Amino acid sequence: MIRLTTLLLGCLVVASTVGATKATKWFELSPQYTFEKYVKEFGKVYGSSSEKAMRKSIFSERLDTILKHNHNDLYTWKRGVNFMTDRTMEELNSFKGMHSGLLYQSHKRRQLSGSKFSANISSLPKSVDWRSKNVLTPVKNQGQCGSCWTFASTETIESHVAIKTGVLQELSEQFILDCTPNPKQCGGTGGCQGGTAELAYTRLKELGGIPGEYTYPYISGTGQAGKC
Repeated sequence: MIRLTTLLLGCLVVASTVGATKATKWFELSPQYTFEKYVKEFGKVYGSSSEKAMRKSIFSERLDTILKHNHNDLYTWKRGVNFMTDRTMEELNSFKGMHSGLLYQSHKRRQLSGSKFSANISSLPKSVDWRSKNVLTPVKNQGQCGSCWTFASTETIESHVAIKTGVLQELSEQFILDCTPNPKQCGGTGGCQGGTAELAYTRLKELGGIPGEYTYPYISGTGQAGKC
């Protein structure tokens, strides 16, 4: 178990994409990348021919947007496909697990309280590629659960520990999901219905730490939190 003492006094943002690790690389995409190839690559199974037609329409529209983006030299980043490329916007929104309006309210309360933070950043490098520092764990898949807040919290702790100790280990998102109550509905209503990193960190400090992924694995991909 990782114990939280002064570990979280700093702030580290870890960028991660939730999706399937076998996704076709952006540079392999072309108009010849068909819906049939997508279905095979991601093992897609649809309940009816009408659903398949609907998914194909969504996929085709998204692929067109992706290809146009990737051919625009004004962008410094590229897009790709993953297991969510055929989902509706309503389905995609259900993955977020954090109500931005409720999150804004909590930020507003902090501003009104007068709390401020300042630091001298003049000695910091212009950029850091954390991928080359062995402080990032592999890309993860949250499934049908709106648990993005637990993944973001856990991966930030993983990286803090790796930077501090030189040891990179995978920690338990499920532990945060199951064991963090959200009675004031900060960023959501708790569990797969949303929360915030602040709730997660406060709760972990109360509980004394966080277990490893191998002792408390993620089981909420179908959309239901477990029992703490």
